[in-house]
Amino acid sequence: MPKKQLILGHRGYSAIAPENTELAFEMAYQYKFDGVELDVHLTKDKHLVIIHDETTNRTALTKKEIEFSTLDELKKDDHGLFFKLQTQVQKILTLEEFLDKYLDLYQVINIEIKTDQKEYKGIEQELHKLSEKYGQKYFDKIVFSSFNFQTLRNMRKLNDKYQLAFLFWTETQFNSVDLNEIKEICQFLNPWTVLYDKNKKKYQQIGLPLMLWTLKNKRKFEEYLNDKHVYAQISNYKFEK
Repeated sequence: MPKKQLILGHRGYSAIAPENTELAFEMAYQYKFDGVELDVHLTKDKHLVIIHDETTNRTALTKKEIEFSTLDELKKDDHGLFFKLQTQVQKILTLEEFLDKYLDLYQVINIEIKTDQKEYKGIEQELHKLSEKYGQKYFDKIVFSSFNFQTLRNMRKLNDKYQLAFLFWTETQFNSVDLNEIKEICQFLNPWTVLYDKNKKKYQQIGLPLMLWTLKNKRKFEEYLNDKHVYAQISNYKFEK
């Protein structure tokens, strides 16, 4: 655990810039977040791309499924179109493009592997390939999380140095995996704040550092700031520690 709790920009600084875009990640850096949280999917031609949804419908206002689209096809879209304010064109980023620019700048990067709706067969192997390019920093700075525990099992098999986090927002999700296996596979728990508030003692007693999502007001931020079990808060907004 760090001496000071970390604050990570949820999909970048998503309160002031279109989520999961270069602008959102740049704003998170400029406003001195300790790191960011982001989401990755796998394209038809096996590129890891940063986007929250399985389709481009919401963010780019086009109708493309990531699973059945090539990177070139997805790069044609503007993923800032949905945002409340007009921005420069925000093209979808590959994870590699993001890491080339930001891996050295951030203290922690939480990468959610979005396999809860789509299997994305081979996505873990594609993530593992990037470790060859970035070396030890890839293991030291990145925490991989997923709602799909099988994905975390797959990552652990690829390398025992990965930092892994079980992501969940219901008791049913959490109880679907044996607690001993969670502690064996994972270094972190990433509960939804509402669920954490209902069952604090239960999750604290497990003994794994917590990464809470998603913070949207200062009162809750300050409450969690005094919680010694919390490693990081994942927030849409920047609050001062």
